Amino acid sequence: MKIEETSWENGSLKAPQSIYEFSLPEGDYSTQKKFVYKAKFNANVPYKLVDWRKGKTFKEKDSTTLKQEILNVYESLKKDFENQKGENYVNSLGSGLFNLYQSSYFEKEEALDHINHRISFINEKHRKLAEIENYKLQISEDGKLISLNRTDGFNKKEEGVLRRYYKKGIQEQVQVDDMILYAPKENA
Repeated sequence: MKIEETSWENGSLKAPQSIYEFSLPEGDYSTQKKFVYKAKFNANVPYKLVDWRKGKTFKEKDSTTLKQEILNVYESLKKDFENQKGENYVNSLGSGLFNLYQSSYFEKEEALDHINHRISFINEKHRKLAEIENYKLQISEDGKLISLNRTDGFNKKEEGVLRRYYKKGIQEQVQVDDMILYAPKENA
């Protein structure tokens, strides 16, 4: 077994370097159901995610006001999608996409391909999203994250409100953009 470490530098992954290696000692293991070996090693997380825990804390007592503010954000995203403003849509998701691509170890080119594909998809033709309805405000992660989640219809687990219905053959499908929001600072 070999554990390697890599990291981002100037938008690209550095070459991996080995931080720990283990070879099974010589012996007959055919009669053993399991083999346990414990070891310690230091590992650093190879990326710096935007830390939503340092953001504004949303409070349940403000839920009526928050619900309208968050609805406005979702309505703006929906409007950008429907009006074929892919760049605006993707830019609104900036730090979230950055976190996703970094933590997925995407190379810079791969991340850009995903972003450009999303922009092209939105811009290439008019697509209508479902109306934002039948939802509830969800405050989670010690009040640091907030979202609107559908309470009806095609839901696996209270999924997001930005949805596009389409046909694939004769079967109706739904694409859900499940957005979870945070505010970077207390006064943002």
